[in-house]
Amino acid sequence: MIYTGFINETEVAKAVDQVIANLGPEVVRVRYNIGEDSTGDTALFFRVVLSDSVAVDRQSFFDAAQRVTATLREQLQSLENWGLFPYVRFRSNAEQNELGDAKWA
Repeated sequence: MIYTGFINETEVAKAVDQVIANLGPEVVRVRYNIGEDSTGDTALFFRVVLSDSVAVDRQSFFDAAQRVTATLREQLQSLENWGLFPYVRFRSNAEQNELGDAKWA
């Protein structure tokens, strides 16, 4: 892929792992990968599984998703200097258990 020549994936992983470790108890797990977005630009794609306790209603889920997204964007701003923009998707733990998607496990 194009990004491997310009981006130190070890540095990206270190920065991302530090942020993930501080996201809070509502986050069950986070998976991510570096890839190209729909415009061909290099991006970070996050898959975040939220605890079922915040998924009890739409507002709680939305609030938790907004907090996580804001934290990722704020704390990973330095990665944007490399052209890595974050895209974040969310699921509840129950939804992931039902779907069994290996990319989210």
